[in-house]
Amino acid sequence: MVTPRRKQTCTGRPKRRWWQRLIRALTLVSLCIAGLYVTLPYWLPVDTMRRRLEDDLTRQMGVKVAIGSMSVNWSGVEIRDVTIESPEAFSGRGLVHVERISTSFEPVRFVIQKRLRWMEIDRAAVMVFVSEEGELNVGPLKRMESNIRTGRLRISNCQITIEPGKESDSLVLHLRDAQVLEGRVLSVGR
Repeated sequence: MVTPRRKQTCTGRPKRRWWQRLIRALTLVSLCIAGLYVTLPYWLPVDTMRRRLEDDLTRQMGVKVAIGSMSVNWSGVEIRDVTIESPEAFSGRGLVHVERISTSFEPVRFVIQKRLRWMEIDRAAVMVFVSEEGELNVGPLKRMESNIRTGRLRISNCQITIEPGKESDSLVLHLRDAQVLEGRVLSVGR
């Protein structure tokens, strides 16, 4: 006598419930987002960001602003060779040149709080020219708007030169080190 064969059913994995599939999908998406965040400094379009920053500052200040280079890693953001030109009335001579600006790199904090933990400005030179009419070339600096707060600001090796309009000696001020914490001056070195 022949026994009838039973229909074979797939005894592999059991079918997942909807909430299990949802949790797996959310876990996969979370891992992808975490992977993108961790590798952010490697794929971030730094040159595009540098050009956009130059354009925004130029538009905001009304004078040419140039940034030499910009680099990003988890240690921070470094901007080199920032130059701000004087207005046309002052023959386009340089107003500000900063050799190096460094700041923290915390994308989430920056986007949510508009805040930087620290910023360092190193080797800045400011040239203040006084025209024969008594006008100063620092007008573009007044137009610079920023709603970004900084926890600790350190300025080192800064030089401010004031040149009167008439032929007379220039006044040169040197600032070796100044630190500001949450808007309060901590120290000023000569």
